[in-house]
Amino acid sequence: MSVALFHTSVNMPTFAWPSSLARDFGDCGIDVFFVISGFVMFFVTKDNSMSSRTFLLRRIIRIVPLYWLATILYLILFSASGYGRANEVVFSHIVQSMLFIPHVNPGTGTNVPLLRPGYTLNYEMYFYFLFAALLFVSSTGKRLALLVAYGIAVSLLFVVTDPQAPVPRIYENPIILEFVAGSVLGYLYVNGYLAKISPWIGLSMAVLGAAGLPYFHLKNSDFETFTQGGPAALLVCGVLTLEAANRLPKVEFMKTLGDSSYSIYLVNPIILSALNGAMRFLRVPVENPLVGTPLVLLGLGAAALGGYVTYKFIELPLTGWCKRLIFRGKSASAGRRAVLAPLTDAR
Repeated sequence: MSVALFHTSVNMPTFAWPSSLARDFGDCGIDVFFVISGFVMFFVTKDNSMSSRTFLLRRIIRIVPLYWLATILYLILFSASGYGRANEVVFSHIVQSMLFIPHVNPGTGTNVPLLRPGYTLNYEMYFYFLFAALLFVSSTGKRLALLVAYGIAVSLLFVVTDPQAPVPRIYENPIILEFVAGSVLGYLYVNGYLAKISPWIGLSMAVLGAAGLPYFHLKNSDFETFTQGGPAALLVCGVLTLEAANRLPKVEFMKTLGDSSYSIYLVNPIILSALNGAMRFLRVPVENPLVGTPLVLLGLGAAALGGYVTYKFIELPLTGWCKRLIFRGKSASAGRRAVLAPLTDAR
């Protein structure tokens, strides 16, 4: 939701909003997102029962179908409304966006794909392939050590070379250290180290991390990986400590919002852009604080609701169908091999 707040400053830029509550700090949610991603990757592979192939297939099923669908929808709305830069509707740009290939956006000159949330998904797919390669190392400790060493090495390479080309600019970016930090937290969590920390210390870490994100963002530091990644890791560490101590309250609404988070992440720019276009068409005076501010809040609510509806009626059925399609075939092949094995052995 913090990322959706940031997107209101991008997709609803003329809507009035209190200057003391800068909307652009919402992009700190991306730092939290990367730390959580590293944790999840380590957590789901903690028992070494998942192959690299299965890991990648599950991750692709989780990310790709809905992203492609959202990109196509955004392209249709983008083309129909004429809102935005027409030179973004370029075949190579669309294909590279959908395949998570870092490239220069022909409309903006930045490394942002057609559907802007895909910028972080370029990192996410990179993380997935990197972690899948590390799964060939059976020891979780050695796997983590290699990941830490890799993260430090490419970050130093980035600092030394300052690459401008899209691929190294993303693949060597020190922001990967946030993913590494999440994996370290995953190791500490599954091995019981966080459970030994006092819940009060965990609560303090969570509060300090949550407060540090907007504070350091306003400082506009040149070292965002540390000034934003550090508080993000501290926040996630604190919450994991509370969870390990079974001190987190069970709030069904928050769980539902969390389950819908990927859908919210993808569809919120579409919903916010549609709201912006409608207000422009109706000539609503959104620059007026009494009008613009409530409409921004309405946009956030609509993004959450739209994300939930998308999750419930599109994401769940779509990913379920993909899993059945891919893993049913895999199970059938395994079954045939099991039936034929005695004949093969006998022969």
